[in-house]
Amino acid sequence: MSTDQEARAVVDQTTIVRVGTCAALLGSAAVHATVVSEHYAEWPLAGLFFLGLQVVEVLLAIAVVMAWGRRVAALVVLTSLGTLAVWALSRTVGMPIGPTALQERESVGVPDLACVVLEVTAALLVLGWAGSARRHGGAAGSARTMSTVLGVAAVTLLAVAVTGWGLS
Repeated sequence: MSTDQEARAVVDQTTIVRVGTCAALLGSAAVHATVVSEHYAEWPLAGLFFLGLQVVEVLLAIAVVMAWGRRVAALVVLTSLGTLAVWALSRTVGMPIGPTALQERESVGVPDLACVVLEVTAALLVLGWAGSARRHGGAAGSARTMSTVLGVAAVTLLAVAVTGWGLS
């Protein structure tokens, strides 16, 4: 592979990661937006947590587009893994703070699972980019980008629709 072809492959791989990560972060933010009022009614600090998380995810998505690099990648991974850790804690033993109702284990719904998929997708895309020695590109890169975006969009729409219909 020539140096020019290698450069295009690197750009294509990075584009796949950035587009997919941005879509996953915005999808997570959309799902989190649907639960702000519910959590705020239970405990205002919980609602503010979800509002803050939504803002962080949107700002990270903007950073992925505007200022991509190792620092932004690290922040995406830390935010996604931190969000997953809080979710796992709330679903296994309950939160150690807040009203008694929050200290009990919560059930798992479709929006939860969709958000887990989105958070894991963001983290894995970034970790794969950071650790990848192999770069892919060309038409296959464009197909992967479209597949990633469509998959993230489908998961997001499902989660938002289920939450909106009260099926969670």
